[in-house]
Amino acid sequence: AGWREVASRPWVWVTIAVFTGAVICVYAQWYSLAPLIARDRYGNAGIFGILEGVAGAGAVIGAIVGVHLRPARPLFTAFVLILTWPLMAGAFALGAPIAVVVALALACGFGFALFGIYWETALARWIPPEALSRVSAYDWMGSLALLPLGYAVAGPLASAFGPATVLGVGSVLGFVLLGIGMLPRSTRELGDGRPALDDELRLAEQRGGTALASGSARGGPGLAAGPTHAPVNGELLRAAGGGDPASGTPRPAVNVSSSFAVWPFASVPVHSCGGWPAVAV
Repeated sequence: AGWREVASRPWVWVTIAVFTGAVICVYAQWYSLAPLIARDRYGNAGIFGILEGVAGAGAVIGAIVGVHLRPARPLFTAFVLILTWPLMAGAFALGAPIAVVVALALACGFGFALFGIYWETALARWIPPEALSRVSAYDWMGSLALLPLGYAVAGPLASAFGPATVLGVGSVLGFVLLGIGMLPRSTRELGDGRPALDDELRLAEQRGGTALASGSARGGPGLAAGPTHAPVNGELLRAAGGGDPASGTPRPAVNVSSSFAVWPFASVPVHSCGGWPAVAV
């Protein structure tokens, strides 16, 4: 079931495929060669550690922003933001001014955090619940399957062409691959499914679900009063078409049981409303 869900959705399998290549070309080369480049181009290998710290700070900022920022086209937005990753690596390989590289490292961490939030939310929103764990497994396996190969070839390539050249060329290839990731129409147009939300909630109420109040101050459907539990039956799941953008129907947005959602760097109690987490207050 998991493979069928991946193969039937270009926005899923294309994203996994391009990250397979980008991880080899950028990620593996960065962590293998960046300390050498920092020593040769910037005079101190410690610059690599500083850039990693700055990227971590950007990721914290991105995670906080991601709680509130809900773009109409989240996956397309995620791809645009993640382009800062090869840009940062390429600028570093070229020996760009350190201030420029630091700014790009901050943007890279910011983009990675938001990509993770929007990607994982899209999977949870559109993939049928019974197949989500298998699709996630294909995602991780596909994205990281060739990472050891990237590490293995980094040294020989750097010996033959130089560390900066290898990282620079890898950054260009990574940028192109991530650009290809935006080519599927479903990737560019994948929304958050909120237009269909009110109808789904009304349908749930008619079938015995707990009454919900829509249009809360949090920017989306809210809970009438604290944690509630609305039954989601198999008939409603089937009526929603399994959550496929091709059918115009997202995964049912009536799973409102209180839970803990793991955000980057923190676990916060949330209510899953419409597939976009709303932090419980």
